[in-house]
Amino acid sequence: FANTKAVALTRFDLQRQSAVEESFVRKHIYAGCEASVITLVDGAYRPDLSTAAGLDSRISVTGLDKAVAAPAIKRYLLNTIGGENDVFASINSAFLHQGVFLEVEPTAQIDVPLQILYVSSGSAVNPVMTTPRALIKIGRHAEIKLVVKYVGVTGNYFVNAVQDFILEE
Repeated sequence: FANTKAVALTRFDLQRQSAVEESFVRKHIYAGCEASVITLVDGAYRPDLSTAAGLDSRISVTGLDKAVAAPAIKRYLLNTIGGENDVFASINSAFLHQGVFLEVEPTAQIDVPLQILYVSSGSAVNPVMTTPRALIKIGRHAEIKLVVKYVGVTGNYFVNAVQDFILEE
């Protein structure tokens, strides 16, 4: 049980993407993930701060804002959002503006771990909230090792992240 009263009573501003130095991102990448890290800054996928050089070509990474152009992805998100019964996931959905979509092709065996790095720029003035979302589709008999890390540049932030997994049978 987590007491969320303080969160509920806090007035948050929505944080939109801010500038983050590449050197800040690099110092938060785990060993073994230097060539396989997906970075989201304030909820937005940042290809310029990410690298997939160490990943198999059978994994694709795209911004969630572009992925929803595919009818199946859009339908999945709408169904998930419509049937949500968790208040934090509902809040994430209400303020969703960007995120990342990963797709691993069927039978792909991704040996290199993939790190998803969530960076919050924070605020020196008012508390801010980000609502990052990762949608990960894993094909039948595929395997991937995911490592997730959350970091902040400054304080005064709340991250309300959601990770959705589509597992093909």
